[in-house]
Amino acid sequence: KNDQMQVDIQGYKAESLRLKLGNAKDLCRDYLAYLLNVERVDSIVWDDIYTLQDPFTFLTDARTAVGNRHEMSLLNLNLQASKLKKRITLGNMLPTVVAMFSYGTHKFSAENDRGLFDQNVDTRRHSWFAAANLSIPISGWWSGSHALRRSAISVKMADFDLKDKLDLMTMQIDQNWKTLNEKYKQVEVARKQYEQSVQNLKQQESAYRSGMITMTDRLLAQSLYEQSNAGYIEACVQYRLAILEYLQSTGR
Repeated sequence: KNDQMQVDIQGYKAESLRLKLGNAKDLCRDYLAYLLNVERVDSIVWDDIYTLQDPFTFLTDARTAVGNRHEMSLLNLNLQASKLKKRITLGNMLPTVVAMFSYGTHKFSAENDRGLFDQNVDTRRHSWFAAANLSIPISGWWSGSHALRRSAISVKMADFDLKDKLDLMTMQIDQNWKTLNEKYKQVEVARKQYEQSVQNLKQQESAYRSGMITMTDRLLAQSLYEQSNAGYIEACVQYRLAILEYLQSTGR
């Protein structure tokens, strides 16, 4: 009767886990549909969680990968903007020259000048005018020099920020690569433990049917199997998350 009671208790636990699992699957489907902005689809085909690719499949050069990230594009734009502001500030300090030019043609004839010229005379006269204005912003030199100095400092700060973030992003990519390899090795360890628990469970079931061990030992073997299976799945999930983080850090 005690053995039967232990079996019933384990059955209740299993049923409770099934209910939680079903609810979690529904929640995952709803959240996935929300993220994709589509209607919920119940016929989702789940990938085989145990099918994993080697880490070297995703390996790329860190320095090259940094250039593919949006952060680098923003940092480069910031540097270019600082340089343009410096050029604008320098342009405001330079002298300005305004040039004007005018040209005209006047026709003189007997019809127009009332006999001043002979009837046969038909001549043209040309006139032109040119002027230039040179403006030197002497009064703004003092404030302009300080503005130019501030602009130069901004360019240096933007350049330093770009190089600093470049090094940090390269370090992040290297760290994510190490984490990816670490998670892959953890999957291998978890898989070996899982395979051992499967063999142990088979042996304990055979021994129990032969009357060599009690139900307690049989349930303990079942519990170890469930724990190793859950650990194996968790290791696979963590490895896939590590793949995602590495791909994101390399701009893919």
